[in-house]
Amino acid sequence: MANDNQLNKEKQLKELGERIRAIRIRSGLTMEEFIKEIDGKDGKGRSGTVNNWETGKNSPNKKRLKKIAEIGNIPVNYLTTGKKEDNDRELKISVIKKYGNSPLTEKEKSSLYESSLESDIETMRDNNKNLLEAADFFKRDKLEKFNYDEITFSGAVSRFLATIEHQKKNSLLLPFKDLINKYIDYLDKKITLSEFQKSVDYFKNSIPNIDEK
Repeated sequence: MANDNQLNKEKQLKELGERIRAIRIRSGLTMEEFIKEIDGKDGKGRSGTVNNWETGKNSPNKKRLKKIAEIGNIPVNYLTTGKKEDNDRELKISVIKKYGNSPLTEKEKSSLYESSLESDIETMRDNNKNLLEAADFFKRDKLEKFNYDEITFSGAVSRFLATIEHQKKNSLLLPFKDLINKYIDYLDKKITLSEFQKSVDYFKNSIPNIDEK
């Protein structure tokens, strides 16, 4: 029972982190800019706090949760639990009927933002899956049988770069360039397969964990 509670808590933290990350990215803010917006003071050197929230290591306090919800234009309850209003279906229908013609109520606006946020989260999950799928190109079992194929390799590289560009994940560029260089060293027999695999593991660990849905 204790293990189930722990797993449930970890799942809730992870899903909260996804919502926080989606709000930050939609707002076009870096982690340091985001924490500055929340706390009202310089965010330099404090990106780790936001990263811990987004990766589900811990959660913001009540004051910060309220501010994040304001930034995302959603209720605090939806931010923390993912639960919607009981009449969410009616709200969505009302939004569709009124959108572009009549002013929306605050609850209708929240319903609209919640739906949009869910869409953003699904997109992030898909993009992260694409990154991990492309990273599988470098798996040990494939490399042991591998005949160098420039088209296949350039395709994998292109998928990485396209997803990095789409998500503005510039922090992945340096470890990815290092991975490519190590791969070339492996092909040139300058390093062993085991040494190269360490670089693969390092790169894959820099990609955020995602739900296996």
